[in-house]
Amino acid sequence: MPGGYGSNAFVAICRQNSLGATAPSSWYPIPFAKSGLVTNIDDLVDDSIIGYADEPDRTLGFTRVGGPIEGNVDPLSVGFLLKGLFGTIATSAVGSGFQHVFDARSGDWSPLSTLPPYSFQVFQGETGVSSSFQFIDCFVNQLDLSIAPNQYLRGTWGIVGKDSSLITKAAPPAWPTGVKKFPWSAVSVSIAGAGVTRYRDLKLSFDNKVGMQDRINGSRNPASFFRDGFRIFGRFQGTMDVAVSDWLNMKNETEQAVSIYVAGVSAISSGVNEFLKLDYSRGKIINVDENVAGPGLITLTVNWKGEFNVSSLTPVRITLQNTMGSGIY
Repeated sequence: MPGGYGSNAFVAICRQNSLGATAPSSWYPIPFAKSGLVTNIDDLVDDSIIGYADEPDRTLGFTRVGGPIEGNVDPLSVGFLLKGLFGTIATSAVGSGFQHVFDARSGDWSPLSTLPPYSFQVFQGETGVSSSFQFIDCFVNQLDLSIAPNQYLRGTWGIVGKDSSLITKAAPPAWPTGVKKFPWSAVSVSIAGAGVTRYRDLKLSFDNKVGMQDRINGSRNPASFFRDGFRIFGRFQGTMDVAVSDWLNMKNETEQAVSIYVAGVSAISSGVNEFLKLDYSRGKIINVDENVAGPGLITLTVNWKGEFNVSSLTPVRITLQNTMGSGIY
């Protein structure tokens, strides 16, 4: 008989109050299309020659967890992942809803990590099984966000973490019915305060550059999680129709504010809707090509860089509006 079906599986997230907190109190579901969270164990290689032709026994070496979680962006659960990615959140009430502002964290979260830790629970959908995998001391290191025609806003979240274990399955409660994902048709782009419609698609990337630090500490797992390079939070790329003004802005190193607004389908209350907004206050075009690929309509690839803002202390600010109250994320 088959073991499990992906349609029966779930991925859940829980905020940890501290590193090593193995008993999360509240799990929340993460709608997903693919989960690549796995346990990675290096072999501790013994190259001793002891008179046999066969390789020595295997011994467990450096152990850590991680991988991508991919799916359409959900207006409720995305707050957990954004809080993990940015490290900070400021929440305020707006009518019947709540507005959450994410700015990149300026300092370390603790003496052992740059970002706040989370636990992830993965159940593979196996019938009759009452256990699931828990990935502990995890950090949201990367995000690739894509906007393309006839698609939902799509995110791939890169997770790194310390360890895994088998726990009693704790299925998270379902989100309220009627909450819909963000469609491409609800996206608007403005540059220097003016709306533009020449972009065909957008790809936005965020990388905390968190590295796993191994130390001689009596453990096979990472000892801490700190940055191994400059945080890269302001990069995005788009395919667009030809515009000489963009080429000139690249040559002249023109600084422009860029705003990407994604309207939600679900209404919170009268006049209050869900939305996701990305603001790059100091955007610069760093590359736009001059190619002519054929006789048809010419589209070009444009690369942007959002630069650091001394007022917000971040190259990009994300605002999320939904029904999740203060303190949940």
